[in-house]
Amino acid sequence: IWTHLSKRQRSLYSEYVDSGDSAVADVLSGISTSPLEAVTWLKKLCGHPILVEQNRHESFESLDAMDPEELKTQSSKLQVLDALIERLRRKVHRTWVFSQSTKMLDIIERVLQRVKLARIDGSTKERDRQRFVDMFNSDHTDVEVMLLSTKAAGIGLTLTGADRAIIYDPSWNPAEDSQAVDRCYRIG
Repeated sequence: IWTHLSKRQRSLYSEYVDSGDSAVADVLSGISTSPLEAVTWLKKLCGHPILVEQNRHESFESLDAMDPEELKTQSSKLQVLDALIERLRRKVHRTWVFSQSTKMLDIIERVLQRVKLARIDGSTKERDRQRFVDMFNSDHTDVEVMLLSTKAAGIGLTLTGADRAIIYDPSWNPAEDSQAVDRCYRIG
């Protein structure tokens, strides 16, 4: 699904690209031959402006105090995700949401707080991982959405409880995304 940038994202994008001291300017002027830093920054911006703002450390410390609606309005991609999750819930689908970034998962979790969800990422204890998977895979669960970091989900999990998968921020290596999503469709 393609979407446009929000006003906040567009403003930060223009500011960054037009800035004389950005990684983009360095690449265009020949100072740097690696555009990876600039592209990575822009990729984070597409996820949510909080991921690239200067005071992001303070923002993440106060994430729980932030209004989910305000977080959502700052990112068009997050608005689309929220609407898509709501649509899938109404049609009684259970969904996995994959992200490369645990910070992005924090934001998604805050915005989807009205939804019964579970989460597995690199910080999830080994003993809890299988419990969360079993809970979500159960036919009698009330958990509708599972948030996963793509790398954590790509290793040793059988995630048959979902019938929909959303990759919020695709990996540079499509095989990582495929490996994670393929976990949804295993037959035990």
